[in-house]
Amino acid sequence: MYKRERVIKVLLFAIMILIVNCGGEEPGGESETAHKRRQVTAPEKVSVKGTEIGGQISEDTVLGLADSPYILTHNLEVVPDVMLTIEPGVVIKAKAYTAIVIRGNFHAIGEENKRIKFTSLNKGERWDGIQIKDESCDYDSNELIEGFGCSIQFCEIEYANTGISCEKASPLLTNNIIQNSGEGIKCRDEANPKITKNLIKDNDSGIVCADYSSPEISYNTVVGDEGKGISCSNQSSPVIAYNTIFGKGDTWWSGIQCESASAPKINYNNIYGNGGFNLKQLQTKPGDESLDIDAKNNWWGTADKEAIAASIFDKTDKATLGEVNYIPFIKSKLQKSNHLG
Repeated sequence: MYKRERVIKVLLFAIMILIVNCGGEEPGGESETAHKRRQVTAPEKVSVKGTEIGGQISEDTVLGLADSPYILTHNLEVVPDVMLTIEPGVVIKAKAYTAIVIRGNFHAIGEENKRIKFTSLNKGERWDGIQIKDESCDYDSNELIEGFGCSIQFCEIEYANTGISCEKASPLLTNNIIQNSGEGIKCRDEANPKITKNLIKDNDSGIVCADYSSPEISYNTVVGDEGKGISCSNQSSPVIAYNTIFGKGDTWWSGIQCESASAPKINYNNIYGNGGFNLKQLQTKPGDESLDIDAKNNWWGTADKEAIAASIFDKTDKATLGEVNYIPFIKSKLQKSNHLG
């Protein structure tokens, strides 16, 4: 009898110890300590937090700071006569190959210390940027006075195939940072945007002018370590003035490149340090027309006439090319040529 009672007491004590160690859970449960340990050692599950956007915008819409960041899951399209406004400080993270397509009015107007940021959602993937189409309201229209039009100011745009594309459209693009993309800004199909006071850096091509486009490009800094600064093709005729265009290494092979009957006016710029040529004429196929180019009154990184000539590829290097008229040239760097002072 005594032995049986002793055995029962031992069994009861063992059960009490088991209950304490299991945190009072039912059989088959998991103690709080064990649960925490499992959470720590399990692979971390990454979740994207933000307000998802995409689809068609058919009424005036504001993307406010309170709901930022926004996740662009598929193309966001603004229809004609509709306004999309983005507040200062908003961040938009775009999935690969998604775009913001503007066919109406667009105000992305940040502040110097509160920029709007457009970036890729996933590292190593590029999105398709801001695409401003023919139906959009131009910056110089009468409607701009009433608060309409397309304007991108004090924004940061990065990791895109093309940061901003203007297709037969003329927005105002000013005081932006456009970086680490295939093309910073692209103008095509008679697009005439005003591109001023931007920092355009580390893109494969800084500004692309094509297909009869004639943008005003002024007071920008265009810099990179490979590719080209500004390219002009297919009868484009931009006005390029008071910019600084330079390369950070020998692989930045063209400061400005011209081909296919393009005729930019290039005056009062700092154009220097571009590994191959500061200005280069090209013929992409036999018979391509190559025009003379007005490139007077620029600083080319030196006051040596022969060194300047060597940094320009034109008729003197290949007889079928147009001539680059670079005389007179400025003998010292222009100090007020861009927004960086």
